[in-house]
Amino acid sequence: MVIAANGTATVNSEQVGGFLALTSGTITITRNNEDGTTTIIVNAVPVTAGIWTPIPFLVGFHGATCTLAGGASGTLGV
Repeated sequence: MVIAANGTATVNSEQVGGFLALTSGTITITRNNEDGTTTIIVNAVPVTAGIWTPIPFLVGFHGATCTLAGGASGTLGV
């Protein structure tokens, strides 16, 4: 899933594998809980252009939200 600079994407997959950054910045991933709340899984972790950052997490049946900041863009592996 390609995400533009400082973009936000909804992940409908049950898991996240990692992030390949096109530009550097940070990534935050929150899990969507059954009761409508969210739980932060990854909080503003730095990503570097051209580097694969492993993020092997099971987010569950309700998916997750991925938010990029600080100019980050790239491909989220789901």
